[in-house]
Amino acid sequence: MGLISGMFMGALFGISIMASWRYMMRRRSRNRAAKAKWLNKQLSKLWPYVAEATSIIIKESVEPILEEYRPSGISALKFSKLSLGNASAFKALRKVK
Repeated sequence: MGLISGMFMGALFGISIMASWRYMMRRRSRNRAAKAKWLNKQLSKLWPYVAEATSIIIKESVEPILEEYRPSGISALKFSKLSLGNASAFKALRKVK
């Protein structure tokens, strides 16, 4: 009887520790996300300029490769428009120690 009750109490204790650990990690994660809001705001302001510069770099590096591997039946392979979107890709940035 002592073995079974000990196993039951041990399992109950282990589950309660895991539940409290989960609660603490979620709470800690929310606090960290709140601390990084200022960085997300600044990155959102910079995003149009970063997106434009990145688009130019992608065009300059990928178009020569497309030209090199272009099939003979196609006269040219070029980007007519390349956009990374209006919204920042850094929406869920968090502070990590």
